[in-house]
Amino acid sequence: KHALGTSPRKLKLPYAILLFYQAISKKSYWDV
Repeated sequence: KHALGTSPRKLKLPYAILLFYQAISKKSYWDV
């Protein structure tokens, strides 16, 4: 129960980094 509540907050940062990484990958892909 407790882990489920803290999970979203912990995953928020890595998820943002993942989206940021995907954005960079797409940009470099289109640049090439």
